[in-house]
Formats: sequence, C-alpha cells, structure tokens
Amino acid sequence: MNIDNEIRSSEWDFKDEEFGEFFIDNDGFLKDDATDVKLSSIQKRIIDDEILLENIINNFSIEIINAVISNNFESGLRSEADTVFNEYHQKYGVLAVNWLVKLFITNLFDPAVVLGIIIIISRQKLADIGYQGQMILISATYQFKEDLQIQEAIIRCIENWESYELINILDQLHPNQKWLVDYKDLVIEDLRQQCPII
Repeated sequence: MNIDNEIRSSEWDFKDEEFGEFFIDNDGFLKDDATDVKLSSIQKRIIDDEILLENIINNFSIEIINAVISNNFESGLRSEADTVFNEYHQKYGVLAVNWLVKLFITNLFDPAVVLGIIIIISRQKLADIGYQGQMILISATYQFKEDLQIQEAIIRCIENWESYELINILDQLHPNQKWLVDYKDLVIEDLRQQCPII
C-alpha cells in the first residue's frame, strides 16, 4: 500500500469553489501542493490587514487625544479634534464612532479627554453617533457629577441633538450652579415643546 494513499485516507477531504480541492491532515492543517501558496498569501493578507487596522486605530487615538489636549474648543467654531474625527468618520464610518467610544472608556477618568469627546460628538448628528453617543453621555453624567464643564457639555450636546428621548439624561444632572440649572431647565423645556402630542 502506498504511504501517501494511507495518509490521505485518514484525512478529511473538501472542495472550495475558489481554490479547488483541499484536505485537512491529522494535525489540522490544510494541505494541497497547488494551494499552499494561495493559503499562505491569504494568511499573510489577513495578518497584514489586522496590523493595518491596529495601526489605524492607534493613529486615530493618538490624533484625537493630541487634538483634544492641545485644543481650546470654542462654541460654534470647528476645532482640530472635530476635523480629525470627521476625516476618520468620513473614511471609516461607524468604525470611527466605535473607536471614539473605546477611547472614551479607556480615558474615563481623564476629565479633559472626556470633555473633548463629548464636544466632538455634540457637533455630529445624533443619527451618525447613535446609541453610542447616548452611552457616552450617560457614563459621563455619573462619572463627573461635580464637573461643571462636563455637565455643561452634556447639556449642550443634548440641546444640539434636539432629541426629546434624551431628557432622562438631563434629569440625572444636578448642577450646583444656578446658571447651569437654569440652562438645563431651559433645554428640557425646549425639548418638551418639540415633543409630538400623542
């Protein structure tokens, strides 16, 4: 009996439309002289793509952090952090939002970064940020109960998004400054007026 036939009989055969016939050896490796190169190039491409994605995420994080820390956000003016996020968002869509959420979670105890992220999302459409933006606001509400800047940014974000459904987040804010309480109450009143009558 031929050794190759004996080995082949104990292995599992299958066929792939793109690459032809394969078999899996007893060690669980794909084997076929004609496809070894293809499999190696596929594996290399997957690894290269993973490395590229990791580099993109790292660059995104570094650029956002640097822009947030070195930038003074001014009401109504586009900031460097806005520009960085918008470029990534335009290119990678919802992935950029996911990366921003991950960055928020990683820096949850850094008020400067949290404030910057809230300002960034407040300048986006709610439809583009979605529930992840709401999660950021809820988390920041509970994490920074005494931080007036973050509380103001949360209120401004909800005001910009004009969503009645977010009033419950505003209800969780308890600022200790009258001007901020008045601002919060005004936003809640405006949102209630926008609510359709059911």
